[in-house]
Amino acid sequence: MNKEQQRDWLRLVLTPELTSIEAQQLLTHIGLPEEIFSASFQQLRAIVGESLALRLRHAPSLEVERTIEEVLQWLERTPNARMMTLEDVDYPQSLLVSGLAPIVFFAIGNLSLLSRPTISLIGSSHPTTEASELTQSWAKRLCEEAEVTIVQTDKQGIEQDALVSVARSHPDCLIWLSSTPLANPLIEKKRDFVANKGLIISTVLPVKETFEESDLQGIERLWMAAVNNFVVIQASQRSKVLSLMREAGDLGREVMAVPGSIHHPLSKGCHQLIKQGASLVEGTDDILKNMKLKNL
Repeated sequence: MNKEQQRDWLRLVLTPELTSIEAQQLLTHIGLPEEIFSASFQQLRAIVGESLALRLRHAPSLEVERTIEEVLQWLERTPNARMMTLEDVDYPQSLLVSGLAPIVFFAIGNLSLLSRPTISLIGSSHPTTEASELTQSWAKRLCEEAEVTIVQTDKQGIEQDALVSVARSHPDCLIWLSSTPLANPLIEKKRDFVANKGLIISTVLPVKETFEESDLQGIERLWMAAVNNFVVIQASQRSKVLSLMREAGDLGREVMAVPGSIHHPLSKGCHQLIKQGASLVEGTDDILKNMKLKNL
């Protein structure tokens, strides 16, 4: 993909007030970004309304132009960094078939990790010591017992425990889904270490300075697209994890949960998920059986 094509894709996703759903509608009904920006006002208005049609017909603002240029410069100077778009021949098939494929995401490292069975260990942001140790042990053992890819966000608690464990023991089976912009110097050493053997992906613009609600939504959408299997280690009854897992189940993902004491508040969310149909798991053997990677 040449620079002009990259520029058009960035301009599309940076169009103010244009949602990802509206952008998808434009791509479906009109075609590639270059065709969208050359479409008539009438064509655009019929899909996204008058206000957005006017925005798409006008040249981008100086701020948008500056952001586009900063992203392109970052891509040029960062080894193995890529901006993946729906036009890219290397766009992971696993994301395309998920129905949640982001229009644009950024990647550094081994994209083939997305073609393997994927799993994410998730749960409380303040787990017990026992749950943290269990998470670290299971994350490591899953990489040793089967050819899987561990996909982890960098949220505090269970998710970070799994991320750190795999980064230390088996970075070649790790996908780090970063909420921190990839150009941020604070994560540069960690980023380069993981990308050397594993993969880092993000929907957040690499040069972005502030994190917004829309960025969180993009990360969660990419997470749901990339992961086939979820294991909830600990969660309270009011945890956001429960609503995310209901969404994952609706999308056909395999949801598993670890039981615990009936008296512990961080077991109640897992018990609720099990009552609602999540598979009960007590070890990595159970997890791999549910993933159909080990005989029953």
